[in-house]
Amino acid sequence: MNHPVTWVVQSNFLDRDQINPVVEALKANDIPYHLAEVIPFSDEFNNVVPEIEGRVIPYGATSLVKNGRRRGWSGVYFNEDTFSMYAA
Repeated sequence: MNHPVTWVVQSNFLDRDQINPVVEALKANDIPYHLAEVIPFSDEFNNVVPEIEGRVIPYGATSLVKNGRRRGWSGVYFNEDTFSMYAA
């Protein structure tokens, strides 16, 4: 099955009991995903997150969304003026 979106799941944001069901659902449905470790209050990841083509759904803290925006991820955006996220 071809999925037009890739998920990026922040692995150091929530308790594993909350992250694991999301990852398991993505795996069960053959949805592409990557795990990301965001360094808090930083523009950096603590692990390698590859370049991603197509739309991206970031699942994690605001800093994950902001880092994704800097990387050019399309799909979900963060508006710094209104401090809000929205789908695009």
